[in-house]
Amino acid sequence: MSAAPGWYPDPEQAATLRYWTGTVWTEQRAPAAAAPVATRPTRETWLAYVLLIFLGGFGVHRFYLGDTAVGVTLLLLTIIGWATAAFAIGFLFVGVVWVWIIVDLFLVPGLVRQANSRR
Repeated sequence: MSAAPGWYPDPEQAATLRYWTGTVWTEQRAPAAAAPVATRPTRETWLAYVLLIFLGGFGVHRFYLGDTAVGVTLLLLTIIGWATAAFAIGFLFVGVVWVWIIVDLFLVPGLVRQANSRR
């Protein structure tokens, strides 16, 4: 039993395809197409800034950049801070988050470069 008719890698020439009739090879040849390269989307600096400015306290910009541990830390600090704000200790947590956000304003371009180089 033989393979179905169709284009197959040429047994005689590398990087070419040859047509198999089901019983014999024909003289029809075609260049083999290069395998498609899967590209992942790159992270955008402007979007990281928008997420930082509007949702920075929740760590969304860090989740976007692939830093899930830092994103979770920011999220937890914000939740704990606002949950304990009535006891005044919560403002310490919220203050740490705000300082972190201000520092991230300067770090975003480098973080985006790192995220894109990991991809």
